Amino acid sequence: MADHLLSVSIPVTLYRQLVSHAEHTGVSQQDLVVQALTAFLNAKGIDPALSAYLETRLQAIKRELQTYVQQQLTPAPPPPKEDIPPTIRPLQVGDIVQIRDPDSPFYLQKAVVVSTSLIRATVDTGMGKHTFLKRDIRFVASGNHEPT
Repeated sequence: MADHLLSVSIPVTLYRQLVSHAEHTGVSQQDLVVQALTAFLNAKGIDPALSAYLETRLQAIKRELQTYVQQQLTPAPPPPKEDIPPTIRPLQVGDIVQIRDPDSPFYLQKAVVVSTSLIRATVDTGMGKHTFLKRDIRFVASGNHEPT
């Protein structure tokens, strides 16, 4: 059987790839073109069972991706707000406090702190400045509020 000569014009980029592949493999350009045409013309179809399996699997992947995208697009519910416990800070000059009546569990008037120490605080009451143990004082507001 005689070989036939076929002259085909191909793009420059394809020709460069052909030359590069021929240099790397050691096969001539003509043999590479013949192998490529043979593979293209003798290509067999995919087995129907394999094709059905691939189709089923691709559909499953598509559904998973759609579910994932929907989850990403829907806003997540805000996290439940936790009750943040109040911070504990030492009494400062200018804080407004209530003084506990020494003979009862009730707190009396509000006063402004004028000085503090480790266990005592001095407050300015309506009858002058008095010093109390901090356990007998309850914090009401920071110093930027007016006493009522």
